[in-house]
Amino acid sequence: MEEIIDKILLGKRLRYAREDFLGESTKAFAERVGLSERYIGQIERGEFLIPLHKLAQISSRTNIDMDFFVFGKHEDIREDLVLQKRLHTIIDRANPDELKIYYNILTNVKNFEEIIKENEKNKYNDKK
Repeated sequence: MEEIIDKILLGKRLRYAREDFLGESTKAFAERVGLSERYIGQIERGEFLIPLHKLAQISSRTNIDMDFFVFGKHEDIREDLVLQKRLHTIIDRANPDELKIYYNILTNVKNFEEIIKENEKNKYNDKK
């Protein structure tokens, strides 16, 4: 059976993501996702169903999976967004020296992670 996307629920989820997860005004959210405030308001009120390519645009610019908007699936969304918000707060409050330190730490962790993945890949290839 084909699932029907409910424009009212999708609009409510969009508003919930904007207000509760991201803590943004309609104006700030519209700027973030590259759509007009009026258009966002119309979607949130369920006046029409947003085209999938525009929903994908919102999803990619907010890092919120489309499954949340369409189906309400959000097991990890809250935790991810809370972490994202905390990191943004830390970065926003940091002075230039602290920013350099944070950058170096994150870069080193990322590099270390890549080294571990490469080593695991090599071990797997050696066993073949």
